[in-house]
Amino acid sequence: MADEGIELRSPFPVVPPLKDSK
Repeated sequence: MADEGIELRSPFPVVPPLKDSK
């Protein structure tokens, strides 16, 4: 539930954090 809210609030999708990871 919280994830969905954060995803919509964040400017980028938190599901595929490939750029952040690298």
